[in-house]
Amino acid sequence: MIRRLFLPILFVLLIAPTLVSAQAGAWEVTVAAQLGANWNIYRITPDGVQAPIPLPAGMIISSNLTQMLVSSDLRYAVVTQSSADYSTSYPPRVADLKLGTFYELTLPFNQPGAYTMSGFDPSGTRFALSTVVGAVGPDYPWRGIFGVVDVTTGTFTDYTEQIVMTGLTSSINGWYQLGDWDANGIYMYPSCYACEPPFEGEYAQWSPDTFAYMPVTGVIFSIFAEQLAVTREIVSRAYSTDYPFSTEPTAYFPIQNILVYKPSAAFLPTFEGQTGEHEITSMSPVIFNDPNVVDLSVGQSEWVADGQYVLAVNNGSGMLINRAGGMNPINLGFQPPEVIGTTDGFLALQDNADQIIVHHFTVPGMQDQVLGSLAIGGRLSILATPDLGATAAPVLANFTPVAANFAQLEAIMLAKQPVCPGFMPSRIFPGQQARVTPGAANRLRSIASTSGDVVGQIPGGATFQVIFGPECSENTAWWYVNYEGVQGYTAEGMNGEYWVELVRP
Repeated sequence: MIRRLFLPILFVLLIAPTLVSAQAGAWEVTVAAQLGANWNIYRITPDGVQAPIPLPAGMIISSNLTQMLVSSDLRYAVVTQSSADYSTSYPPRVADLKLGTFYELTLPFNQPGAYTMSGFDPSGTRFALSTVVGAVGPDYPWRGIFGVVDVTTGTFTDYTEQIVMTGLTSSINGWYQLGDWDANGIYMYPSCYACEPPFEGEYAQWSPDTFAYMPVTGVIFSIFAEQLAVTREIVSRAYSTDYPFSTEPTAYFPIQNILVYKPSAAFLPTFEGQTGEHEITSMSPVIFNDPNVVDLSVGQSEWVADGQYVLAVNNGSGMLINRAGGMNPINLGFQPPEVIGTTDGFLALQDNADQIIVHHFTVPGMQDQVLGSLAIGGRLSILATPDLGATAAPVLANFTPVAANFAQLEAIMLAKQPVCPGFMPSRIFPGQQARVTPGAANRLRSIASTSGDVVGQIPGGATFQVIFGPECSENTAWWYVNYEGVQGYTAEGMNGEYWVELVRP
């Protein structure tokens, strides 16, 4: 599972943290903190922050540390690095943390473009490695290689042919996004090289020991969602125009404004259809939407207290949402760059100059215990977190649904709309149905101007979908709309008269 990682000081490594089995009050969290040119590994337990374990001197050769793995027994660590301009990927380096030594892997291929690594296997001595390397021929400049490294010997076993035979294809076969490695095998997902990587999906799983392949696992990775390891339930930051939302343009995904519950991976994706809107159902309800408490576009959400609660937090304040129903506001007194769920509450990390103070809050009592601090002078990476949900299984959550309130939505959205010069305050807003007032038709134009070509008409009384706007021109507000598949700009009115109006439920 890919967790949402954070940026406490400079940057955060993109990794898949190991999930560590834990009972209530007996959890472990492992993190790595950069301090100058080197890194320290810390284990955090209910007893406090343990003494740091430094990576061996000389192991880090670049400021671009792209991935780090640590075995659950803290014996071995692996890092991948690249040059400052990302043009060169250096071979993985393996540390024996007990002996304080490291070596660089000698791999049977040249010109690697990039690496991805899985978590360590249950024995703590193997990890999976996927890479793309230069290949001969102008039509196929890259080829993928997938295999397993034994850190005790430094040997690499190539399994590219075996994994391709499963039917798990990728843009470059052999190149995969890798996740954890548990008793059933390695979690993996097709990836893309020199293009956008996947943001969300359901892992397949393959075992190099038995060659068993499971195309469907129920285990997800997502940059929008968090999943309970035991029950596979999901909370996701999503988008809906039924609730107050941002009309700011975005490059890829709509700005998240709701927190939703999904019982399983079958309810993915987070952003659905062409508009990206979440389909709200009784099985997948909205469980939180209050931008005055937590702005979900920049805030955090996390399963806490063994999955009995979901925490949404931003600017030090937040909401504890009970899986059995109801919610309670909280105030941490500081803004945590990251929260990490435990079996009896959650960790909240607090920036404090050259250190991170580690708080543990019990839930629901919210008793704050300072467990210690991490020395830091750069980046921070979450390496292992408890697997939560044992006390939640097998009963699905019964969160209190947060119903949409159109009157509230209308008041908030219209208050945020700009007033076009020479025109009255707008009465419509994006994402909603509107209608032309009875009488003459409204023209659809190619641009927001009466000089634009007429591409269609909306008859009086007909409804249409407002896509975006307004654009101010010629003393009116122009809206880009969709009417029966024809899209274009239509004017809201002119000379003190409205020509369109909002359709209310």
